[in-house]
Amino acid sequence: MDQEQKHEKLRDEHEAARFQFISTELDLALTFCRIALSSDDTTKHQRNAHYAEQAYGVAARFLDNSDLTAHESREIQTKIASLQSLLDELNGRT
Repeated sequence: MDQEQKHEKLRDEHEAARFQFISTELDLALTFCRIALSSDDTTKHQRNAHYAEQAYGVAARFLDNSDLTAHESREIQTKIASLQSLLDELNGRT
C-alpha cells in the first residue's frame, strides 16, 4: 500500500469515527431531553436540559467541516430535527 492509499484509508477512518461521535452525541442529547421532560423535579429538569444542550453543541462543533455521505447526512439531520423538537418542548416548559 503506498502513501496515498494509506492517507486515503486514514481519512476514511477519521470521517467514520467523526460520524459515529456526532451520532452518539446527538443520541445522548436526545436521551437527556427525554429524561428532562419526564422529570417533575425542577432541578433535575434543568440539569438534564443543560446537558442536552451541551451534547448538541459538541455535535454541532464536530459537524462543521465534516465530510458525511448522503446516508450519514440524512441520519444526522433526522436526529437534529427530533432534538430540536424536544428542545423546543423543553424551552416551553422551563
